[in-house]
Amino acid sequence: MTDPSVDPEPPSCCLPGDVTVTEVPYGYRVGRVTSLTGIGPWWHYVSTMADRGQAMELARSLARENQARAWFHKGGADYDLIPLD
Repeated sequence: MTDPSVDPEPPSCCLPGDVTVTEVPYGYRVGRVTSLTGIGPWWHYVSTMADRGQAMELARSLARENQARAWFHKGGADYDLIPLD
């Protein structure tokens, strides 16, 4: 299996199992992407954290554990890949 953290051309966000961090009014929500079927939602809630750095580290850790990717949700359909190292 290819290590997704070093894949030279990552697919656009998001694949089932990937982890996302989204800024919300009260901090940062961490979620895991589920199957992209039906009308959604296409993610499961993991945690909400007040600190962006802690949310990003949780996302990295979950992604590494599951050989997945971590993404920062910039808004709309825009995501940035979060490096896992």
